[in-house]
Amino acid sequence: MKTLKHIHSAFLVRGIRVMFQTILGIVIFMNAQIALGQDSRILLEWDDYSNNEDGFVIELKNAHDSNWTVLDSVSQNTTSFDLSGMNLSDSVMFRVYAYRGVFRSDYSESISSSALSSVMNDKQNLSDNSDRVVTPDQFELLPNYPNPFNPTTTIPFTLDKMSEVSLSIYNIRGQKIRSLVNGEAYSDGYYEMMWDGRDENNQAVSSDVYFACLETEGFRSMRKITLMR
Repeated sequence: MKTLKHIHSAFLVRGIRVMFQTILGIVIFMNAQIALGQDSRILLEWDDYSNNEDGFVIELKNAHDSNWTVLDSVSQNTTSFDLSGMNLSDSVMFRVYAYRGVFRSDYSESISSSALSSVMNDKQNLSDNSDRVVTPDQFELLPNYPNPFNPTTTIPFTLDKMSEVSLSIYNIRGQKIRSLVNGEAYSDGYYEMMWDGRDENNQAVSSDVYFACLETEGFRSMRKITLMR
């Protein structure tokens, strides 16, 4: 089902997409961002297209300090960390790396908590105009929720102009197993598509890592999603 929502259902600060290569030779793409969700939780989020990490380590430092310290770690296939409850009034920097055993990847590029102020301003502006639908300023495939999931997950994306859109699900071997949107024309706005963990033959797929791929003319983005039955 195609659903158009007011864009203020989630507020994202776009980070810098970087590519880093683990010592094991696996390439991971990470797009770090700070997000304010519908429940007002503050989240550090990243993309991960690898399936061989043991987990991720989140580090932080004060903007005026040169030393990074470990904030916490999360398990494999986790792509967010809850920053709620932290004192983010000062400018704090965050970065993430993946690890497997004693090996670890390079660091992602750092992102500052100061970016959150623009998110809060956006929230206030949109709250003051709650009946106004805000047009997104970019194409973006947003994190699915929940993730990991069972049995269904929601995949949101934004369009900044009318476009022919394809949204597909691929398995870890790169095979397309499901088309959620197949070259359909969508106007600009915020959309959500639901995947029920089934393939084109309506057969339930097994627990594994899958990839959601959004394609329009001149744009392609992927996100890793995890099904755990």
